[in-house]
Amino acid sequence: MQTVFLLLLGKLQDSFQNRFPAWCWAVVFALFSALWSMSGNVGILIAGSVISGLYAWGYFVLLRKLSDRPVLWLAVYAAGGVLPFLLLPMVAP
Repeated sequence: MQTVFLLLLGKLQDSFQNRFPAWCWAVVFALFSALWSMSGNVGILIAGSVISGLYAWGYFVLLRKLSDRPVLWLAVYAAGGVLPFLLLPMVAP
């Protein structure tokens, strides 16, 4: 669900690029991630939200920089949703 929401926000921020900076979209994603994964440990919840927010911020900034190159934008757009799943086994074995 978080991947779908990240991709949705990626497309929305591309459409409304002039209205809101990338960090606003990243905060929305971090809050959604926190609400979606309400774990019992507050420290883990905060750490996960910060990591998700920073990843989303970098992702949205990169999408903005590539907005004038549609083929590369599409590749980054698709890969950005899959990359967290590829990195997860490396972080949490």
